[in-house]
Amino acid sequence: VVNAAGVYADRINALAGGRPFTIRPRKGEYMMLDRNAGGTVGAVVFQTPCRFGKGVLVSPTVDGNVYAGPTAMDVDDLWEGEMDAVEIAGASVLLVNLGGEVRAYRNRCPHQAWPLHEGDLDGDTLTCARHLWEFDAHTGRGINPDNSHLATYPCKVEDGTIFVELG
Repeated sequence: VVNAAGVYADRINALAGGRPFTIRPRKGEYMMLDRNAGGTVGAVVFQTPCRFGKGVLVSPTVDGNVYAGPTAMDVDDLWEGEMDAVEIAGASVLLVNLGGEVRAYRNRCPHQAWPLHEGDLDGDTLTCARHLWEFDAHTGRGINPDNSHLATYPCKVEDGTIFVELG
């Protein structure tokens, strides 16, 4: 039996008497990397959705390019006042939800590249766990020391889905 039902696979499964599950369609952007990235992926790779991410498809194309995506996460998965690290196309990204506004940063402290998700978010202040460097969670600018800055990624929330552009 081949199940080609796509977003209706949960309904087909219910008809067949299988364990119940729900399909949530993913809305996101896909990236096409040029031939210079070719050879890095020799087969289709799919990260299974888990608490670290929704699953990302990476596939070589017949033209030698690399196809990757989607770059999306549901905003319901990131509560207000929380932060979480996600993997997007091999990059570790820190997502921060501040009163419904989501910010995306490279998940590394500029001091010694410590993972920021291991730190603390207290109101508008993000603190690195390694040496307690502090950053404004809205802008990524350093508070202590004030001459530092987090690497930012453009992101937006559209129809409840978080989109991050790695650039």
